[in-house]
Amino acid sequence: MKSPEKWPRRVAPHLFQGESGFYARMAIPATLRPIIGKREFYATIHASSDAIAVRKLHAVVAGFQATIDSARAQAKAAQARAASPRRGRSLSPGQLAIAHYSAQMQFDDECRTDSRYAAHGFVDAQYVAALRDVIAGAADDQGILETLGGIASRYQRAGNLRAPFGSPGWREAARALAVAELESLARQVERDEGDFTGQPSNPLLTAKPEPVASANDPLAFRIIDPDRSVKTLGEILPDFIAERKPTDDTAKQYKVAVRLFEEVLGEDKPVYRITKGDVISFKKALQELPANRTKRFSDLTVPEVIKENKSRAVPFQPIKTKTINNKYLSALRSILAWCANNEVLPDNPATGIKVEARKTGEDDRLPFTPGDLAKIFSSERFKTRPFDETQWAMLISLFTGMRAAEVAQMKLDSIRTERGVLVFAVEEKTKTKKRRLIPVHSILVALGLNDRVTALRAKSATHLLPDWYQKGEAKSNWSAYINKAFNVTTKKNLDITGRKTFHSFRHNFTTGLTHAGVDDAIKRALCGHADQSAHAVYVHGHAVEAMKEAIEKLRFDGFTLA
Repeated sequence: MKSPEKWPRRVAPHLFQGESGFYARMAIPATLRPIIGKREFYATIHASSDAIAVRKLHAVVAGFQATIDSARAQAKAAQARAASPRRGRSLSPGQLAIAHYSAQMQFDDECRTDSRYAAHGFVDAQYVAALRDVIAGAADDQGILETLGGIASRYQRAGNLRAPFGSPGWREAARALAVAELESLARQVERDEGDFTGQPSNPLLTAKPEPVASANDPLAFRIIDPDRSVKTLGEILPDFIAERKPTDDTAKQYKVAVRLFEEVLGEDKPVYRITKGDVISFKKALQELPANRTKRFSDLTVPEVIKENKSRAVPFQPIKTKTINNKYLSALRSILAWCANNEVLPDNPATGIKVEARKTGEDDRLPFTPGDLAKIFSSERFKTRPFDETQWAMLISLFTGMRAAEVAQMKLDSIRTERGVLVFAVEEKTKTKKRRLIPVHSILVALGLNDRVTALRAKSATHLLPDWYQKGEAKSNWSAYINKAFNVTTKKNLDITGRKTFHSFRHNFTTGLTHAGVDDAIKRALCGHADQSAHAVYVHGHAVEAMKEAIEKLRFDGFTLA
């Protein structure tokens, strides 16, 4: 019998032989054990000799390594999330330290998977000494700036570090970044020597976060779902969007509303802590927020934009009440309503909160007067044929009532014949997502619509207004280009005053149908105010003809092109 001290016998790296046979073992890096769920891999290898066991070992170790790589990818993704704090969110010194340490470790991982990387095993002793001086408080402001200025400025530009240079808060943040930098250098040296198990030791990087809800938390009673109620609104949003399935533009609107809301709060609150007071604060901030803030005040948070705007000699005008109510507050209310309906919250704290609009007795937008139409569609402005894209955009909007986004996305294939009637089929990304058919007015045909379609097809174009479509598609913003140019430039050049925009063509269309005595049901169908997905347009044969008859009744005073 063989002596016990010979068992287990190490045959090769990760391969051992015990009394019962061969087996493979591999230690799991400490950082990945929580993900994989154990400390090491173990697998029996059935073999009659060392040589056979070694051959079989390669496949077993490859399986171990694949699991480690998968876990490492998960850890890397978690690091990436931690290393990329939301832009504009002010971070505490501890949060800055964690974010920077994670970013450095992520960068080190990326370097080690790059074939161009080669471990140099060298650390600048002078840099390490300078970092230690910053941590010990032995460096003055200029010394801190020389050591960590580049790192600190990156977080300042992102809005994560807002303390002014030289202030106690700035120095405290610098010390935290120095801690993260020094710890990350230590990990890199360890990794260069083959040890990937190292963990930070400084309390700034090891302290456990405070529990989300404590026994003394007065809002703890609002936690219905222990998993979801403690998530932030930004973490809840993907579930809401996945269930609601909004259009891309609407999904973007939800995301912007959540981002602005959290900027106003100054923190990413768990949803159970969101109160009616928070929503009211959001509403008040929006009332002070200037229009076109992203262009006028880039890379600033909502509170910073408001402060900067107030400091101007002539502050920019705030965004409109209708935008606040129908865009931002509506989006926030919908998300929180979803939380209440799905047992994430006991109620919706945004219910009933809106800006009370001042009653003026006038519509937000007005239709163009006959005089306006005479200026817009004058013979002088339309004397050259074929018409350009801007001219066709205005003509089509006037005689179809399509919204700007619908006109911009109109495909050539969507201009087709239904039961012998030439129609525009509205079936792309729209405000209401409601499909409809709009018969083509004979005036558009007389002005050369069919010729334009033929010419564009010859060029292999796909859309009726290709330039507008491409520019809108690039930015997912159909308000750009022709629509915006009309509202800003054309109106001014033609001396058209009052609350009139490109959207006013739609108002003229609706008003024109009313003045022509068109039945309300047909008018709603033409304007997209009725769901057409299973309506008369697609089912009953007489509907298209009836709508064609209604369209031909349109006449606009001031329009003389035909």
